[in-house]
Amino acid sequence: MILFLLKNESWALITIIAAIISQILIFSVWHDAKFGTIANVLALAVAISGWASLNIEATFKNDVLMHLQRPITEMPTA
Repeated sequence: MILFLLKNESWALITIIAAIISQILIFSVWHDAKFGTIANVLALAVAISGWASLNIEATFKNDVLMHLQRPITEMPTA
C-alpha cells in the first residue's frame, strides 16, 4: 500500500509475491485461514492489473521516445 501511494513502480510485483507467499501460508493452516484466500485473490487482481498497466505505459513511453529521436526525412502529405 505504501509503495503504491509513493508511486513506486515495483508495488505490483511486490504485491504479487506477497500474495503468493500469503497463500502458501494459508494452505498450511487452511481450516483456520481459508477466508484469507479472498483477500489474496483481490490483491492479485489489482496487482496484475496494475502491472499490466505499468507495462503498457512503459511500452508507450519507449515508442514515443524512439519516434521522437528518429529524424524526419520527408514531410507527410495530406
